[in-house]
Amino acid sequence: MEIVERAIPAGGAALNFNVVGGTTEPANPKENTIWINTDAEITDWAFGTTAPDYLPDNGVWIKTAVAGRVAFNALRKNAIEVRPIGASYYQNGEWTAANAKIYQNGAWVIFSKFVIFDGNNGISLGTWSKAQSGALTVNANSVRLDADQYNIVAAINDYGVDVTSYKILTVNVKAFVKAGSQSTHNMVGLSATPTSTDAWEFVASTAVDGIGKYTLDISALTGVHYFKFSNHRYESPGTYLEIDYVEFST
Repeated sequence: MEIVERAIPAGGAALNFNVVGGTTEPANPKENTIWINTDAEITDWAFGTTAPDYLPDNGVWIKTAVAGRVAFNALRKNAIEVRPIGASYYQNGEWTAANAKIYQNGAWVIFSKFVIFDGNNGISLGTWSKAQSGALTVNANSVRLDADQYNIVAAINDYGVDVTSYKILTVNVKAFVKAGSQSTHNMVGLSATPTSTDAWEFVASTAVDGIGKYTLDISALTGVHYFKFSNHRYESPGTYLEIDYVEFST
């Protein structure tokens, strides 16, 4: 069960959580403290799968779903499980997405986005495998593909993510060398299976043409999917594609 709207005053004694704002994580937080990264003073809050009909300026909507990375019991005595997956604050008639974390078991856990690989911060979920010929190199900082001549190679991560509640896939390409004018299938995206042997198969993808951040709209997808990227060598040697960040967000 989830809270659809705030039925208990903020800060009420019956609640098993609290919602705070600020530009830095609060010191000495209690269990299930929800921190919204904003410089505005939070005036109100609501939970729900869709945005509330009304909140005052600087009110916060915490988006919930049936599945999510974290969960908590909203009440001290009665069991109402809440799974937050995103947060937005209301200002001047518009909703603005905000980074949000919850404090659980002595650590801050971000729930406004779900990162399966971050080479700069030591996050690495799942196991990588290779489809078709070429080389796959996995280390703590990045994942790299080197395609064979006239061929394509793909890397697939077997950590399945239920993308139903997410809208955007964000990938950072750390390094990229394109070989040949017909090297066209350099992609980042999602696969329906973690064991695909077809490097060309993507459920959704976007083409890579250089280093930097790439985003892909995945709002039309539902169910569990797997991150995948490919590197295509047509003529010249030395082609490769290297990524160091993969994120799902609302």
